[in-house]
Amino acid sequence: MGEDAEQLLRIIALSSVRSRIGVGDDDVVLNGGRDIGSSGFEACLVTILRVSAFRTAGPRDGPWHSGLGPVLARTGHLARAVEQAYAVADEEARGKALLTLVKHTVVAGRYAQAQALAESIPMPPFQAHGLVMVAEGWARAGSREKASALVEKIRFPHLRARALALMATAAADAGDYRRALALAARAEEASEDTPDLPAKADVLVTLMKVVGTAGDDIWAEALADRVEDFARSRWSGISQGDWVAQRVLAAVLASEARRGELTRLDALLGSSARSPLDAGTMAVVADSLAGSAGKELLVALADRAEHLLADRRNAFGLADLRSHVMRLLVRAGMPDRAETLSRSLDDPVLGMVEALAAGGDLRAAEETARSIGNPDRRERALLEIVSQSARMGDTDRAEAAAKQLGDTAAGSHAWAQVVEAYARKREFTRAEALARAIPHRSYQVRALVALAKVLPPREARRLAARAVCLEDWTAVRHLLDELAPSSVCALADAQPRRKSLRKRTWNASAIG
Repeated sequence: MGEDAEQLLRIIALSSVRSRIGVGDDDVVLNGGRDIGSSGFEACLVTILRVSAFRTAGPRDGPWHSGLGPVLARTGHLARAVEQAYAVADEEARGKALLTLVKHTVVAGRYAQAQALAESIPMPPFQAHGLVMVAEGWARAGSREKASALVEKIRFPHLRARALALMATAAADAGDYRRALALAARAEEASEDTPDLPAKADVLVTLMKVVGTAGDDIWAEALADRVEDFARSRWSGISQGDWVAQRVLAAVLASEARRGELTRLDALLGSSARSPLDAGTMAVVADSLAGSAGKELLVALADRAEHLLADRRNAFGLADLRSHVMRLLVRAGMPDRAETLSRSLDDPVLGMVEALAAGGDLRAAEETARSIGNPDRRERALLEIVSQSARMGDTDRAEAAAKQLGDTAAGSHAWAQVVEAYARKREFTRAEALARAIPHRSYQVRALVALAKVLPPREARRLAARAVCLEDWTAVRHLLDELAPSSVCALADAQPRRKSLRKRTWNASAIG
């Protein structure tokens, strides 16, 4: 639709605005559609969305894949969304689609509808996963009895344990530590019945955090010991453990490190036997703490990580860990140590630029980037500087780096990030001016949508309309809840229908 986007904006705005307020002056909608929707009328955007939907071919694999299902669920049209999900041919994909609807219905606070849908799912594993989501929702809403009753319907032990662990987390978050500890005890007991050891380890990690928050440090340490035992049992004995073991062990080590407790980490590093603490696990720990740890902890982690880097038995994941350690050292104010580590990289200068930028030393990153002669590598370095500058809110520095990228795709990518940074700072006029100047259409759409998310509805509808005309209606589907909820059913009607593969098995009146 992009080639006639501006003309389409003019035509639709004229017809829509005139029909609603009787405007007779074409100047209302000139200037590239800038004034479209300025009156705040949702009808302008709805008209554009409907035109786009009928001009855009529907997805070959059915209406669910248009992405409208979750939006239908969030805007109160759950029965329509369920029809789309049941039209998915593959059984596993169909189950995942239904779980997506349960999730979005819970997020919208419609717990009774979510429960009715979850209970209607004909595939037992997916039904159980849905009941877990709803039980957590009821618990966070303060409906303890309903949550507890739902847990009794979950027949899979590992999922029952997970539901109880999530309910315990909700209680701890609400400050009800007595209930949190009681639920944690039930969850731990339920986890004993499951043969699914990775799922059990995940539950134990969740419970460790709950009981630690509730003040029972002895219990938390005992749970951490059990997670460590699991990680050791999964160790391959050759070069690496599996990703589940890495993830849960990293969660334990990071949780303890936040409290300044490094005893377990040191014991694993000093173990003479094969240790489940490999470079990949340590990289996850470093990444999870890099943004929140103080200088003392950053240095302590870097020292211990360098111990792993020196151990050639831990070859798997060394490059990733080295990058994380360099960022830790930059954040700790030790760029010289980071530069020493960079010498073993394939591209030391680019690696140093990325570490300096990610570590927050943007001035040094810029100076280092100037020494890169290779155009492709220099482009990567500038993009990293833009990304980190934008993340930190340094829009002047981000703009300066983006200008050096020119009108390339990388340049458009950079400017989209700059727009997002200005939007976060609520400098909307500057953000829109930059967004409209982005030469590559897809990145301009990304920038417009990011800006529309934070603008008041009237202005957001104007930018959403432009994004639709540059691409199509799917570009703004995540904004429809707020900007054009009345368009959702019309958009669903425009999608090609596929007959449901099953007879209706849900209570339509309960779902709504």
